[in-house]
Amino acid sequence: MGDSLNLTMTELIEFQIVIYALSLLVYDKLIYNTYSLLVICGLFLAVLNAFLPQEAFNRWLFPVEEDRGTELLYSVAQFQFHEAYERTNPATKFLATQRWEAYRNSAQGQKLQSIQKSIHKSRFSPK
Repeated sequence: MGDSLNLTMTELIEFQIVIYALSLLVYDKLIYNTYSLLVICGLFLAVLNAFLPQEAFNRWLFPVEEDRGTELLYSVAQFQFHEAYERTNPATKFLATQRWEAYRNSAQGQKLQSIQKSIHKSRFSPK
C-alpha cells in the first residue's frame, strides 16, 4: 500500500467534481430544458482539474526537500524519545528508566542533550 494508496485516493476524489458537474448538466437539461453557460464552464474546469497532472503541479508550486533516508533502528533511537512504551509501562518502567538514565549520563547521551538544547534555543529564542 504505502504512499501510492494516498495518491490514488486523492486522484479518485478529483473525479467526484466531474460527476457533480455532470449531474448539474443533466439537472439543467431535465428541469430547464437548456444548458447553462455556468454549468458548462464548471464541467470544463472539473474535467481539466481531473486530467491535469496535479502531483507535478504541487511539486512545482510547493518544493519539498527529498527524504534523507534517516532510518534508525529502534534500539539506537529509543533514547532520543522523551517518552517510550518501556518507560511508561508499569511492568517494565523500573529497568527501562534505569537504562535510559544510564544512557543520558554517558558521553553519547550528554552530546545528544546538548544538541537538543541548542535546537530548542534556536527554535524558541526571541528574534
